[in-house]
Amino acid sequence: MQRLTKLYGIKACDACRKAKQELENAGHSVDFVDVRETPLSPDLLQEFNAQFGDALLNKRSTTWRGLSDSDREQAPLSLLKRHPT
Repeated sequence: MQRLTKLYGIKACDACRKAKQELENAGHSVDFVDVRETPLSPDLLQEFNAQFGDALLNKRSTTWRGLSDSDREQAPLSLLKRHPT
């Protein structure tokens, strides 16, 4: 019996593709949600922030590297609303 798993990420991200493949190999049916195409709701962002905190931000991304120091100091939820990647 396959378990349905919802995975939020970016289609072009190698780590997201690898995670999807690993889940499928483990017997999960994966519902992939591209956060660029379908932004996360404020409630879901709050829930993820409560669970993962700062780890929710991809600090190795091109987007992160392009942010100013003042932008980087903003709260994670504020940044994610403006820059979902």
